[in-house]
Amino acid sequence: MNLPACHSRRLLAGERNVFFCAHPRLHALHDIVTTAVCKSCCLPTDPPPNRFRSLTACPDHLRQRSDLQLVIARYRENVQWRYQFHGLSTTVYDKGDARAENPLPNIGREAHTYLHHIVTHYDRLAPITVFLQGNPHAHVRNLCEKIWNLPADPGFQDLCDHVLVEDRHGEPIQRGLPLERCTRRYLANRPRISLSVMGPRVSPSRGRMYCAVREPFTNARWSWWSIVRWAPGRSSGCGSASSKRGW
Repeated sequence: MNLPACHSRRLLAGERNVFFCAHPRLHALHDIVTTAVCKSCCLPTDPPPNRFRSLTACPDHLRQRSDLQLVIARYRENVQWRYQFHGLSTTVYDKGDARAENPLPNIGREAHTYLHHIVTHYDRLAPITVFLQGNPHAHVRNLCEKIWNLPADPGFQDLCDHVLVEDRHGEPIQRGLPLERCTRRYLANRPRISLSVMGPRVSPSRGRMYCAVREPFTNARWSWWSIVRWAPGRSSGCGSASSKRGW
C-alpha cells in the first residue's frame, strides 16, 4: 500500500483499507476515507491545519463487511440505531409511512417484510442477510457484537436471547390470538408437519430475528417464495404468527 505521507491520516485498529481523516477541510461520512480517496487528495501537500479533528467515532462505525446486509422491518419505531452499522448494506422497509423510501402495506407483520425482500431480491441476495425488527434491542442483547462477529458461513441463526412461550390461544404473549386455528389452516396442505408438536404449551419463536446465508433461499424456486410471501397477510390477521412457526 503506497500512500503519500499525510499529516491528517489516522490508522484504525484492525483496518487496512480505510482511515480516519483528521483534517477539518475534508468531509466524508464519519470522516472515514479509503485508500483511493487518500491517493487523490491534495491536502497532504498543504501545511498542517491549526487544529485536527478528534477520533471520537464508535469503533462500530468504522467497520465494514461486504458479505452482509441488514433488512429491517419497521412500523413506527425509531431506527436511528441502524447508523452504527453504516459499513453494512442496509434496507429499511416501512409499514408506517407511505412516503418512506421502501413503503409496504401494513399486513403480515415482519414475516411479510422478510418474505418480500427474499422475493424481490431473489437473484441478488447478499451472502448473509440479517432480518431485524424495528426495535431489535427488546429481544436481542449485544446486537452490535452479535452482528459484527457473525462467521463467514453462519448457516441459519436465531439472534434472540429468549423464547416466547404461548399456549394454543396465544396466551400470555399475544392474548386472543387463535393460534391453534391459524396453525391448522397453515398446515392443512403440509402433511409432513403435525399439529401435535404444539402440545398444551408451545415455544414458537424467540422474537423472529434471524441471520441466514443465501443458499437455503435460492435452493427453493422463486415461484414458491412468491406464493409463500402472501401467507403472513392471511388467516384473519394471524397468518404471520402461524407462517413463521411453519418455516
